Amino acid sequence: MKLILVFFSLLNSSAFGQQWSLNEIDTTQELPYEYWFQLQHSEDSSTYKLVQKADDEKSNITLTNSRAQPEISTLINLQNLAKDSVITLFTDFNGSTNVYLEQGEYLLSIQSFPCDPFSLNFSIEKNQQIDLNIVLGLGPGLEVYQINSRLKLPENEILEIINCVEQNPKEFHNCSSPQHFMVMMHI
Repeated sequence: MKLILVFFSLLNSSAFGQQWSLNEIDTTQELPYEYWFQLQHSEDSSTYKLVQKADDEKSNITLTNSRAQPEISTLINLQNLAKDSVITLFTDFNGSTNVYLEQGEYLLSIQSFPCDPFSLNFSIEKNQQIDLNIVLGLGPGLEVYQINSRLKLPENEILEIINCVEQNPKEFHNCSSPQHFMVMMHI
């Protein structure tokens, strides 16, 4: 009978609500109760800006991520679709690279963990090059959070904290109540 109740309790917790667990109770600490939970965040999507320019310069490609950080040493493949040839480029410390592109149709592709894969078809006309600025969206990530509390928290309060973090992933620390509990993210 106890086994069935434990199974139903686990099913109830995972099927009808957010999963969390009481990880540890350390009475030597100021906040002795330690709860863990995890959330899947879907950060954002990739964007780009392509500007055509005169042929007397090389094409410039700049990569940043959605946190405005340059994507350093990132592999960029440029496939000339008409010639079925591939140009392989790497970005520098500023997230930039440049190349002279012949007239033709191109497929640009980038894979840079933890960002979403990115691809773009574009054309280079006669006497033309491009400036291409790409902001790579961060792919969905699994974040592990920890709640440390003074007292044992009831399930409804834990679920409220989880909901607060889910709604405010970048400001998760604002979900804390310093006199009662602290919310932290595992790195």
